[in-house]
Amino acid sequence: MTKSSTHRSQLSPPGKHQLAFMIWLCVFPTLTAINLTFSDWLRPLSPVLRTFVLATIAVPIVIYGLMPFLQRLRAHLYSRASGWCPMMRVVREARASSGRLRWTSPFNPCGASREVA
Repeated sequence: MTKSSTHRSQLSPPGKHQLAFMIWLCVFPTLTAINLTFSDWLRPLSPVLRTFVLATIAVPIVIYGLMPFLQRLRAHLYSRASGWCPMMRVVREARASSGRLRWTSPFNPCGASREVA
Protein backbone atom coordinates (compact mmCIF):
# COMPACT_ATOMS: atom_id res chain seq x y z
CA MET A 1 0.00 0.00 0.00
CA THR A 2 1.43 3.39 -0.92
CA LYS A 3 1.69 6.32 1.44
CA SER A 4 -1.02 8.30 -0.33
CA SER A 5 -3.50 5.41 -0.38
CA THR A 6 -2.80 4.72 3.32
CA HIS A 7 -3.37 8.35 4.19
CA ARG A 8 -6.45 8.56 1.99
CA SER A 9 -8.02 5.58 3.77
CA GLN A 10 -7.46 7.31 7.15
CA LEU A 11 -9.15 10.54 6.11
CA SER A 12 -12.49 10.89 7.84
CA PRO A 13 -15.54 12.01 5.90
CA PRO A 14 -16.21 15.74 5.88
CA GLY A 15 -18.29 17.24 8.67
CA LYS A 16 -21.78 18.48 7.93
CA HIS A 17 -20.70 22.12 7.52
CA GLN A 18 -17.74 21.22 5.34
CA LEU A 19 -19.95 18.95 3.22
CA ALA A 20 -22.59 21.68 2.90
CA PHE A 21 -19.90 24.10 1.73
CA MET A 22 -18.53 21.56 -0.77
CA ILE A 23 -22.01 20.92 -2.17
CA TRP A 24 -22.75 24.65 -2.42
CA LEU A 25 -19.37 25.14 -4.13
CA CYS A 26 -20.47 22.65 -6.79
CA VAL A 27 -24.17 23.46 -7.13
CA PHE A 28 -24.11 27.25 -7.39
CA PRO A 29 -21.64 27.55 -10.32
CA THR A 30 -23.25 24.59 -12.09
CA LEU A 31 -26.75 26.06 -11.89
CA THR A 32 -25.44 29.48 -12.90
CA ALA A 33 -23.67 28.03 -15.95
CA ILE A 34 -26.71 25.99 -16.97
CA ASN A 35 -29.03 28.99 -16.56
CA LEU A 36 -26.76 31.20 -18.64
CA THR A 37 -26.22 28.55 -21.31
CA PHE A 38 -29.85 27.48 -21.73
CA SER A 39 -31.65 30.68 -20.69
CA ASP A 40 -33.33 31.24 -24.07
CA TRP A 41 -34.55 27.65 -24.18
CA LEU A 42 -35.69 27.59 -20.51
CA ARG A 43 -37.51 30.95 -20.51
CA PRO A 44 -40.82 29.75 -22.02
CA LEU A 45 -41.05 26.72 -19.71
CA SER A 46 -43.15 26.69 -16.56
CA PRO A 47 -41.20 27.06 -13.29
CA VAL A 48 -41.76 23.41 -12.34
CA LEU A 49 -40.60 22.10 -15.72
CA ARG A 50 -37.65 24.53 -15.69
CA THR A 51 -36.62 23.27 -12.24
CA PHE A 52 -36.94 19.66 -13.41
CA VAL A 53 -34.71 20.30 -16.44
CA LEU A 54 -32.11 22.15 -14.33
CA ALA A 55 -32.04 19.40 -11.70
CA THR A 56 -31.84 16.67 -14.35
CA ILE A 57 -28.78 18.32 -15.89
CA ALA A 58 -27.11 19.62 -12.71
CA VAL A 59 -27.34 16.61 -10.37
CA PRO A 60 -25.24 14.20 -12.50
CA ILE A 61 -22.68 16.94 -13.17
CA VAL A 62 -22.34 17.67 -9.45
CA ILE A 63 -22.44 14.08 -8.17
CA TYR A 64 -20.32 12.34 -10.80
CA GLY A 65 -18.11 15.19 -11.98
CA LEU A 66 -17.52 17.89 -9.40
CA MET A 67 -17.90 16.21 -6.00
CA PRO A 68 -15.30 13.48 -6.66
CA PHE A 69 -12.90 16.21 -7.78
CA LEU A 70 -13.54 18.23 -4.60
CA GLN A 71 -13.12 15.12 -2.44
CA ARG A 72 -9.75 14.37 -4.09
CA LEU A 73 -8.76 18.01 -3.63
CA ARG A 74 -9.75 17.84 0.04
CA ALA A 75 -7.69 14.66 0.53
CA HIS A 76 -4.74 16.30 -1.22
CA LEU A 77 -4.99 19.41 0.96
CA TYR A 78 -5.24 17.33 4.13
CA SER A 79 -2.23 15.24 3.12
CA ARG A 80 -0.22 18.39 2.42
CA ALA A 81 -1.28 19.90 5.72
CA SER A 82 -0.19 16.78 7.62
CA GLY A 83 3.27 16.97 6.11
CA TRP A 84 4.19 20.32 7.64
CA CYS A 85 3.80 19.21 11.24
CA PRO A 86 4.80 15.70 12.35
CA MET A 87 2.90 16.09 15.62
CA MET A 88 -0.40 16.43 13.76
CA ARG A 89 0.21 13.01 12.22
CA VAL A 90 0.55 11.63 15.76
CA VAL A 91 -2.69 13.34 16.74
CA ARG A 92 -4.50 11.85 13.74
CA GLU A 93 -3.14 8.34 14.44
CA ALA A 94 -4.06 8.55 18.13
CA ARG A 95 -7.51 9.84 17.25
CA ALA A 96 -8.02 6.92 14.87
CA SER A 97 -6.86 4.31 17.39
CA SER A 98 -8.31 5.47 20.70
CA GLY A 99 -10.59 8.37 19.90
CA ARG A 100 -9.06 10.70 22.53
CA LEU A 101 -5.62 12.07 23.20
CA ARG A 102 -4.21 14.27 25.92
CA TRP A 103 -0.90 16.03 25.33
CA THR A 104 1.24 16.47 28.44
CA SER A 105 4.28 18.06 26.84
CA PRO A 106 4.61 21.77 27.69
CA PHE A 107 6.37 22.39 24.36
CA ASN A 108 4.29 21.63 21.33
CA PRO A 109 5.06 23.61 18.15
CA CYS A 110 1.80 22.50 16.51
CA GLY A 111 -0.58 23.82 19.13
CA ALA A 112 -2.06 20.42 20.10
CA SER A 113 -1.50 20.89 23.84
CA ARG A 114 -5.14 20.29 24.70
CA GLU A 115 -7.38 17.26 24.73
CA VAL A 116 -8.25 16.22 21.19
CA ALA A 117 -11.49 14.32 20.67
